[in-house]
Amino acid sequence: MPIAYLKTKGEFLDDAPTIEEQVRVAVERGLGRRTPPSEYASWRNSLGNAMFHLLNNSAIPDSAGLAIEFQMLGSAMRIDLLISGLDQDDQARVVIIELKQWSDDSIMPSGLEDHVLLRTDGGKFPHEHPSAQALDYAYYFEGFYTIVTAGDVRVHPCAYAHNVLDPGVLRRSARPDTLALAPLFTKHEAAGLRAFVADHVAVGDDGASITRLDASPLAPSKELAAHVGSMVRGNSEFRLMDRQRTALAQIKRLVAEAGPTGKRVLVVRGGPGTGKSVIAFHALGELLQRGLNARYVTKNAAPRNVYLERLRAGRQARGLRGLLSSSDSFHDYRGDPYDVLLVDEAHRLVHKSGIYRNLGENQVAELIAASRVTVFFLDETQSVTWRDIGTREEILTCARDAGVPVEDVELAVQFRCTGADDYVDWVDRVLGIAPGLDDAWLSGSYLVDVADSPEDLAAEIDRWNADDPARSSRLVAGYCWDWVSRGDPSLDDIDLGQGFSRQWNLASQGQAWMAHPSGAEQVGCVFTVQGLEAPAIGVIMGPDLVVRDGRWVFDPTGRARTDRQSLWGWTAAYREEPERALARAQQIVRNQYKVLMTRGTKGTLLYSTDVETRAYLRDQIRRARARSLRVA
Repeated sequence: MPIAYLKTKGEFLDDAPTIEEQVRVAVERGLGRRTPPSEYASWRNSLGNAMFHLLNNSAIPDSAGLAIEFQMLGSAMRIDLLISGLDQDDQARVVIIELKQWSDDSIMPSGLEDHVLLRTDGGKFPHEHPSAQALDYAYYFEGFYTIVTAGDVRVHPCAYAHNVLDPGVLRRSARPDTLALAPLFTKHEAAGLRAFVADHVAVGDDGASITRLDASPLAPSKELAAHVGSMVRGNSEFRLMDRQRTALAQIKRLVAEAGPTGKRVLVVRGGPGTGKSVIAFHALGELLQRGLNARYVTKNAAPRNVYLERLRAGRQARGLRGLLSSSDSFHDYRGDPYDVLLVDEAHRLVHKSGIYRNLGENQVAELIAASRVTVFFLDETQSVTWRDIGTREEILTCARDAGVPVEDVELAVQFRCTGADDYVDWVDRVLGIAPGLDDAWLSGSYLVDVADSPEDLAAEIDRWNADDPARSSRLVAGYCWDWVSRGDPSLDDIDLGQGFSRQWNLASQGQAWMAHPSGAEQVGCVFTVQGLEAPAIGVIMGPDLVVRDGRWVFDPTGRARTDRQSLWGWTAAYREEPERALARAQQIVRNQYKVLMTRGTKGTLLYSTDVETRAYLRDQIRRARARSLRVA
């Protein structure tokens, strides 16, 4: 994996006046990504200024290795700065430094463990504490880099907020053990950071330890594999049933058949609640314990973050983070560096990776290329953005181009909605995703109703949460209201009158919103609930999809202007092929509401801002209930 910059400390001091330009060129050539102005400025300020003055001292040997922008193998994580050498006992050591150019007035307490609230031009957002970030990198090295697992190279994380004068907010925002394991240094503590580095790097190694890290084979440690296996087996949320066991057996068979040199692709298809994620985590636990290099992969960050919380909250979850990967992380890998990739929510895969959508070409093809066995868990009716390309047809095409055989397994029975397959079928039909609405029926085993007002909707969810210490039932909504609280946290985003006013969850608990009890006070969107579930869900349908004369009508003006994901690019397509673009946009919005309406394990309560749509939904529920009585 390319490193943007690797030289000695002495050479870095010589390069410091132009270091930002040298790193920019290296990142563009070696890592294949362009540099935004803010990052370019941060290199100048953090490296060319702060680190130059800190390292321009004889306490740290000139022959110490120094790496900038170290891309971690198998991960989207990039480390700001590594310094390497030997200690007094000739043990190879690497110091990890997470650099932040935050100022005192840009940070404030967030209320989240190991996080701060970061003020930017676009608003205020929760951001992981820099010491916690550095510790994440260390845990990843210790959990996956065999050269670190074996003790040949040891890593030591720390953080340097070189513009912060008062460390109070940062120190209060991190757990004591986080700061103990990854010390924090601020502007007036440069001498302390210098001493921290010097304690570990007494003798220079000309960057040899960093080079060894970069070349290290990647495999989960035995301790981590055993930890994951025991957690999955002991967690009732991951109990296997029926066809789920068949799918797991098929994954294990394909892994055995592929052997050390073969390649296979498996497509596991199933609707909401059929247990795709359960299968993926069972497979992850079993494969890791066999000594295989396996990963759980999703495009959407929300499932990864919530599963970290559910598997084991707190400090121990950090050791698991490296096993749960973003699909954006595989565009640089060839030669099967992984044994198995378990790709959940595969319908969300896209062409280009990265924040700026400029990396790679096709995530489906990249995942197949990066692994001996690639398992795609798929439900095409949950494709929810214009960019999504994860279809069975696309998987078959990419596998055929790579010469890889493909097998299929279908999960027909769903377990999320109290066994009520009829409810999921009704959702498909009532939204027009599947034909045959007149044949849909609803038994009494699953609660579904329409609220008269947003207040009634919220009150019903509050009732569900009253006897639930985790307060895990949730309100969700179509993305029809601008995210105004992003710029001003005192404002509410969704104001429907009638005493109902709430914020989107995005600025509070972020992607792990579904796992936090306080999340019950906000409203979630499709991007923070997809792949997850709750006992009861209250769904707010907005003006983007309404019923007129018994037919669904899509109104693009009803979407939030701040939604930069769902339909980004549809207007250009509309200019070229208006009918086709409009049909696809409507299908995406229908799919989004399907996702929202199928998150509840015991019940779903619906509310539409449109009177005619509420009446239509009530009528369809009544008709479906009547059919079920006739069937019985």
